[in-house]
Amino acid sequence: MRPDPRKLLPFFRFVAGGPLTYCRWLALEPDREDGMPSVTTRTSWKDWKTSFMQIALQVQQRLNETGISCEVGGSLLRALHYMTEHVDANLNQEAVARHVVMSRSYFSQCFKKFTGTAFAETLRQMRIRHAETLLLDTRLSIPEIAGRSGFEDDKYFSRVFRELTGRLPSEFRAHAALPGQGKGD
Repeated sequence: MRPDPRKLLPFFRFVAGGPLTYCRWLALEPDREDGMPSVTTRTSWKDWKTSFMQIALQVQQRLNETGISCEVGGSLLRALHYMTEHVDANLNQEAVARHVVMSRSYFSQCFKKFTGTAFAETLRQMRIRHAETLLLDTRLSIPEIAGRSGFEDDKYFSRVFRELTGRLPSEFRAHAALPGQGKGD
């Protein structure tokens, strides 16, 4: 099959811009300001195939380096996907491990080996990235964004947000709204 390359864009965004971005070892050809690979440079099936093969090769190499089986690797990828889809929920390591049918202790051990970060840190990063999107794309208040990003306390949310981005949520939103200014400025 050789689908229309333009129809691959949503899938590529999911693969390259989704759960795998939380794996510190993955190199994704950062040719855009935000570190993501440019999808506009892929105009042919061959370009897309090459990109997907590079990602698959990196995942396979990581599994080999860490001694994680393909089955467990698949479970970890499902866990990362589940986390991104439920970032606003009351997630914890036990619930995610149960979702992918692994014991919490084995899941914890494999998760850190595979991603390069502990579960709690990865979840915090996901929640802050989700909050950034809400800050840029909605007019929701900071407390509402905190709640929709999985934080029960908006003061704690603001502290974590500043710790990971260098700005308070209100500063991030104001900076992004300035003409000629973007997220990476």
